Amino acid sequence: MQTYKHIIFDFDGTIANSVPIFLKIYNELATEKNFKLISAETIPQIRHLSYLKRAEYLGIPLYQIPFIIPVLYKKYKQNIQFLQAYDGIFDFLTTLQQQGFTLDIVSSNSKENILQFLDNQNFTHFKNIYCSENFMGKDKVLKKLLKATEYPLRECLYIGDENRDIEACMKISMDCAWVNWGYEDELQPQLQYYPKGHFKTHEELQRFICKKA
Repeated sequence: MQTYKHIIFDFDGTIANSVPIFLKIYNELATEKNFKLISAETIPQIRHLSYLKRAEYLGIPLYQIPFIIPVLYKKYKQNIQFLQAYDGIFDFLTTLQQQGFTLDIVSSNSKENILQFLDNQNFTHFKNIYCSENFMGKDKVLKKLLKATEYPLRECLYIGDENRDIEACMKISMDCAWVNWGYEDELQPQLQYYPKGHFKTHEELQRFICKKA
């Protein structure tokens, strides 16, 4: 039976409900740059698109993306006090930590933003926080975490809410659990059989992790 010891979390859409902030800061930028505006109703239309296709849909020239991302991070930081955690998520995380699991974060957000959010929440149980420098490099950051910590791959479980989280784990053969309370509420057909579990609540996820411990 698989035994996990190290639980690695995505951040946006898994721990923090960043949809309201994302909509606000993106639309501010879109207004400035004459990109297409989006709403909460738009998200289901674009959630399964690749990042290149999303940029095309939103009218964002590809050459501008490297310059846009730092601006979005800055705007995110300016609104960090409004960022909310999903209900009950910190109780869930505390329970895992008390039961002896190591907790880490690997995210496409900036480390500074994540640390500020956790400080605002007075939550100190994450051991390591690793962040990618681009939206497509999460598998490389996971490998960097494994190398730095010397975690055995078989003892690690990554928890994310997007199809690209699953794809990153597939590239390095890391087990992945998928939650549907974040950005994506269904898996792409080619990915639906890969995750070790599909979870609608953190209570379900906790039972799965602890049963495997």
